[in-house]
Amino acid sequence: MLGKLRERFMADFLQSARQRVAVALDRLATGRPEDAREAARELHALGGEAGLIGLTQVCEAAVQGENTARRLAVSSGSAERVACARAVRAVARAIELLEQPRVDAGLHPDQGAGGAGRRRALIVDDSPLSASLLGEVLERAGFDVRSIIDDLEAALAAVVEFEPDVVLADLQMPKCDSRELCARIKQTARARPPMVVVVTAMAPEEVGTEVATSFDAVISKHDGLKPVVDRVMVLFAGAKLDERAHG
Repeated sequence: MLGKLRERFMADFLQSARQRVAVALDRLATGRPEDAREAARELHALGGEAGLIGLTQVCEAAVQGENTARRLAVSSGSAERVACARAVRAVARAIELLEQPRVDAGLHPDQGAGGAGRRRALIVDDSPLSASLLGEVLERAGFDVRSIIDDLEAALAAVVEFEPDVVLADLQMPKCDSRELCARIKQTARARPPMVVVVTAMAPEEVGTEVATSFDAVISKHDGLKPVVDRVMVLFAGAKLDERAHG
């Protein structure tokens, strides 16, 4: 259940969120465009983590903060700096409200999954918290899970050794190009390469059609964990129908 997952990971989320907000405020204080872009990256990651764990208010505040930081990187006037500082402080205030009880969003484990023949999922993300959340919910849905943190070669090695049925990758990572990862996975010698699904904090219009068509599916972290599992299950159902049609 998502409520239990949120309870389990809340301390990790709060620690990560506070660190990201502190880094963002520190970078914004310099007034340099490159630091504003770094602040935007921190807020982008925070929005994705908050979306996965179902913290809508924090997610929306982080997205707003990211957008103002990106604008500040282009136009560093005093008005933009004030607006950006206010937006980041709004994120901090949203984080402070997290002690209030929340309602379970209704994510339940697949009680029938398990044992021999379990599907395998490889997660590739630069956020350890996002990877842990995705891993936990996929394990509850009956998957064997392995995670790689922002390392292209390690991810490719895991594809060979672990032989996942699906790879869930973040779109924007500092060290691992998800499009290169997808292309190289599809070139593997396996008769049926794993599906590659992007799980991103970017809005659909930011991802773009050309990038989206490079992958088997694109899922927003802002929608939470349950839609990720639901979409993966739909993809597996479609793959089974395709196998029967060509079997």
